[in-house]
Amino acid sequence: MSKTKQTIHTTFWFNNIWQGTFVLTVLFANLNYYNYAVFTALISLLFIFWESLTLKRKYNVKFGNNMYQSKNILYFISDERDKEIAYKVHTKLIITYQFIIAVALIFSTNFLYQNHLLFIVWMALALYIPNIQYYVLWNRYDKD
Repeated sequence: MSKTKQTIHTTFWFNNIWQGTFVLTVLFANLNYYNYAVFTALISLLFIFWESLTLKRKYNVKFGNNMYQSKNILYFISDERDKEIAYKVHTKLIITYQFIIAVALIFSTNFLYQNHLLFIVWMALALYIPNIQYYVLWNRYDKD
């Protein structure tokens, strides 16, 4: 497995974990379980920090002044072939993000405010769908 594919794989799983704990944080806060909400928020932050340390130490990712501001947005790219794959995947993801924003704008009026569980489901889908799509598209375009 190439270094680029290892980086994609690592960030995919770390993102799944911290996004899942973030969704649990919102769910617990909505159910008035504030102690659990704080605990899951801390776990989410811990996984974000752990992900950045892993990327920095294991994959030699150079971050900018801010820990989450990379000097190069395509930090995981090692050659021109990977760059072409990244552009294909990012082009497809723009469509997904536009769809998510459109759904948010359409349903954000009173519908999502009145039904908190529906909002939490929408938020989970908005977090997970692009992450899963990125991983699947990268593996489809990157045939070793």
